[in-house]
Amino acid sequence: MERDEVIAEIEAVGERYLEASANLIALHLFAASAEQVCAGTEAIAGYFVGSTARTLSKGSFLAFAIHYLPELGRTNPGVAFTERPERPLATCAEAIYAAYRGGLFHDGERASGIQVVDDKRRWMLTFEPDGSARLNAIPFQAQLERGLKQYLRDLARRPALLAKATVRAAFLKRPTFVVPGDRS
Repeated sequence: MERDEVIAEIEAVGERYLEASANLIALHLFAASAEQVCAGTEAIAGYFVGSTARTLSKGSFLAFAIHYLPELGRTNPGVAFTERPERPLATCAEAIYAAYRGGLFHDGERASGIQVVDDKRRWMLTFEPDGSARLNAIPFQAQLERGLKQYLRDLARRPALLAKATVRAAFLKRPTFVVPGDRS
């Protein structure tokens, strides 16, 4: 694949999730919006690490966050999961990923998981002393939008990064399913 084709493919993938997220924010479905941002981050992260796996890993999500989502990937939240209090989380991205994969984003008031809101403030993720957390949907989406733009710029000027993305793009072009015994 040509460089411009790979970059256009990644941009289209990212934009699809960002558009879905924006539409959900407009409907005040903030938790669903956060899920779209996470799904978009995960999809883009597959290109970032050059994954040839059908199901992407937590590691690829966190690697992309560390490089392109600074408020999540490089910020220590100062908390641990209740089931493993001896192991503090290294980044906010770990908390976001666990909430995303565990179905713990919600729009209502619940003590567990992460309440996703639109608070019109700048903060993105806060942890409260009672064990609750709040994620601001709009800056969360904006973080991915900025990260995607930076990643696309980096792809255009860093051949090693583009090579990884090309591996993922080629993998995704392969057939996903086969009919057993079909030799046609």
